[in-house]
Amino acid sequence: MSGVKYYRIKQGLSREKLAKITGISIPTLIKMENATKPGRISARHYRKVADALKVTIDDLIKTDFSDISDDFPKRSHYTSKTENLVNCIAVYRRNNMLTYERLAVRLGLTTRERARQICASEIPLLKHLATLAKYENISVEEFIQRYSIRR
Repeated sequence: MSGVKYYRIKQGLSREKLAKITGISIPTLIKMENATKPGRISARHYRKVADALKVTIDDLIKTDFSDISDDFPKRSHYTSKTENLVNCIAVYRRNNMLTYERLAVRLGLTTRERARQICASEIPLLKHLATLAKYENISVEEFIQRYSIRR
């Protein structure tokens, strides 16, 4: 993860809010967050973002920030259009305010899209339930009971 994205999320700012503060367009902020070659982006933009986030430009161009860590702030939950709330993994994600990216890491998946598909499925696979139950230090049965919607 780039320093721009790391510090933006750490300070609880959306791209829209940071764009408003700095006067930089959202597409440019996205390019800064995904930049593999920071030299292709104007130094003036990095100065504006560094000032807004109160960090150095060197901090912003680093790309070795871990995507997931325990001290990393959780994002506020948003309603998914594909999530199946009968699926206990989807309920787990919602209760713990996890992004699909964070859920993918917990499940050992390579993409957040796969985590989204798992949350949209009718019946979750036992191996995914076992992985999350182990993460929570409970049995699969307890996991299902805890995160199933009561009817």
